[in-house]
Amino acid sequence: MDPYIILNVSDSANDETIKAAYLESVRHYPPEKNALMFECIRTAYETIATQQQRLKYRLFLESKPALDTVMFALLKNSQSDQPNKDVTRSFSTMAVHAAIVMAKKNVEQLC
Repeated sequence: MDPYIILNVSDSANDETIKAAYLESVRHYPPEKNALMFECIRTAYETIATQQQRLKYRLFLESKPALDTVMFALLKNSQSDQPNKDVTRSFSTMAVHAAIVMAKKNVEQLC
């Protein structure tokens, strides 16, 4: 899962911004009420909490947001007043990619 989307921060966010987003998310999803969401949020924070961890993530772990990340963020956003622009962008990117793949298959079938 993409930790930036889970915490609703940009990939240029600093330590303080990420910590504030983490604390805000934990306030909305405390472990006593939603253990699964809390675990995802905690893991995301631990992945990108410091500059060194963000660099490690970018160099070794970063990949395109998976469908589970997008679905998690959409679920989180449905319970929030502020939409996550990264989720919209990721979902749009995935939709465009899927459309391109389908178009290529259709062209290949015609040839």
